[in-house]
Amino acid sequence: MIHLIPYSNIQSKFGLIEKFDPRQDSWVVSDLQSKWELQKHVLSRFDVLPDLAVMRATDLWKRLADQFLPEYKILPPELAVTLLGDWIAEKELPWAKSALSVQMIIGQIHSWTSIFADLDHEPLMAEWLAEHKEAYVRWGHWFQLGSEIWQRCTAEKYTLANWIPALLANLDVSNFARPGRLYFDLGPQVSPVEMNLISKLAEHLEVHVLYPEVEWSQMMPRTLASYRAVLGDSKKTVSDWSPTQRPALKLGRFTTQLAETKHAVGVVRNWLEQGVLPSHIAVVAADIEEYWPALRLYFEQEGIPLAKNSVYRWSATLEYGHWLSSLKVALGRVSTPHLEVLFFADENSRKIDFDRFRVLFSKLYDAHDLSRAPDIQPVDQKMSLQEPIDLKRFVEWACAYWSRAWDIEKLEPFLERVLSEVPRGASLKPAMWLSYFEGVLARREQSLRSADKEGVQILSLASTNWLKATHAVMLNLSEGALRYQVR
Repeated sequence: MIHLIPYSNIQSKFGLIEKFDPRQDSWVVSDLQSKWELQKHVLSRFDVLPDLAVMRATDLWKRLADQFLPEYKILPPELAVTLLGDWIAEKELPWAKSALSVQMIIGQIHSWTSIFADLDHEPLMAEWLAEHKEAYVRWGHWFQLGSEIWQRCTAEKYTLANWIPALLANLDVSNFARPGRLYFDLGPQVSPVEMNLISKLAEHLEVHVLYPEVEWSQMMPRTLASYRAVLGDSKKTVSDWSPTQRPALKLGRFTTQLAETKHAVGVVRNWLEQGVLPSHIAVVAADIEEYWPALRLYFEQEGIPLAKNSVYRWSATLEYGHWLSSLKVALGRVSTPHLEVLFFADENSRKIDFDRFRVLFSKLYDAHDLSRAPDIQPVDQKMSLQEPIDLKRFVEWACAYWSRAWDIEKLEPFLERVLSEVPRGASLKPAMWLSYFEGVLARREQSLRSADKEGVQILSLASTNWLKATHAVMLNLSEGALRYQVR
């Protein structure tokens, strides 16, 4: 049975949270910040929190996949980009050669998963596209490519985490058991495919769906469209709704992101001078990571504490930077910056003085230009660039390029991650494995300085459900930045 529970703000959820029993119930949220906040509330009443008590939607979908799709391998994002990029490159499509094509097709497939999950979608969509010529011209070729990639993933039993609800749509999930209630608190980020799966779970479980009830839903009907199948038309909407003018709300326009950042820091500083506590102030953007590097520097200069960890990416460390440069050059991806890191990051690997290096290698076009200095030949001629190999063989080859000057233990966390998340039997060309390594190192972070719990809150918009602040600065409220983000 499915129970629909409206809420207008975070305070209206607290009554439900007080009744929530983590020993048998499960509360499913959309993002990590909401998970942490809810866990803190529940742990104030219970000493122990079971693993399934509070979880993100993607974690629940993965558990369902483990039970009902055990033959499928869930691809991590970096490997999915690399693998699908390799498949797209094989087709040599003139309109899909850009590096952004892979991310675009992954996003499109996510939008079309409910169609692709239907085994009879091909003739139906072919007929529809034949009748709608304009749609075929605009995105028909992307749909065809997405369908081919979906079929290949299905044949090889690969999936992404956000594709799982569509794969489960045609399966009997009645064997999934929970002793208590399932609360789904996904906000406007829930997709129609996810709502379909939630409805299937409600056929044999007690499911409570929390949905945002707002007066402006008729003004922007697509925002909460995913709930329409179970909710129908909301009764608390106002057709001619318009926002209330509030004196405390101030709007500004800025020519550059840096100007916007400086203004935000200035506003926060003024609030602090007026006596507002740092923990009562929030700086929010659709994707705060776009602003974080500049915000961190300016706030540090002002001496303002921040409730956000300072981190560094693995790829930014000297050891990993030198290793990646070595691998790129060894595979013929020669460039002046890569050679500079290769020759000068490690004192023991210096084979040329800098003045001579600058004369010989300030302009490079391909690996053949290394012949300008015959005594320097860093390119490995033994590795075939066109022969697909498995991960184990590539790791064995790549580890030989880890400098003896660096502690080998620093490489272990990375190797543990890639060896655990890459499906067995996966085979790629060396250049594609290297691209995957780059993706992993670019995304993985290490904590540099812990957040100040009493500092200014720095958040992305999707993580503000539990925000407790009296003052906020909202950055980059543009239509492009506020588009739906795929979880």
